[in-house]
Amino acid sequence: MLRKLLFLVSEVQKLIVKNQLFIRRCFYFLFITLIVFFLFSYQIRAIRPWWSNFGRKAADLSLIVFWLTLLPGIMRRFQVTNFFLPLRTILMLFRKELGILTYLLALTHYGWSRVFPILLTRGDLLSFSLFEIFGVTAFALATPLFLTSNDWSFKKMGKLWKKLHNLSYIIIWLLFIHIVLRNPDIKALITLVIALLEWSSLFIAKRN
Repeated sequence: MLRKLLFLVSEVQKLIVKNQLFIRRCFYFLFITLIVFFLFSYQIRAIRPWWSNFGRKAADLSLIVFWLTLLPGIMRRFQVTNFFLPLRTILMLFRKELGILTYLLALTHYGWSRVFPILLTRGDLLSFSLFEIFGVTAFALATPLFLTSNDWSFKKMGKLWKKLHNLSYIIIWLLFIHIVLRNPDIKALITLVIALLEWSSLFIAKRN
């Protein structure tokens, strides 16, 4: 049974690798669609009552995708193989696209949950509660990662690119605090586990 499962996973990996160009195009179509919908959502009155719900869903999706971007590094440093090797390969293959999707979903979350409602009521955009401070800080740190998530930046920046993207190790902890202060739930627990795995895998990798 296990052999059949491993074979199936391996075949899925081969299929995804073979069609990676098409999958990447689907990702970028999704990015454009998300950006256009986000921008027009402020103008369409019928959507305004859904801002809060959309914002929460975008936050959940952004967090899940962010977890996925961290898993390949954790699995590599812990030398996880066998059944999880194809998964690691697939996630690594589309890590850049997953990172971009993480940021765009976080942007829509921030826009729908905070910016748009405040602009509509002419409130104070610079007034933050404690949990929002951690969320905004994480978003700010993620911005340069988003802007450099492309092949050109990777080639031009060299070693600096990797150092910059190490900010993700800080962002995961900021998000954990953000969630705990806002509404501690299973997402906070999973984020904590991934953050601990991330840091412990880095510690082990440096020792070795």
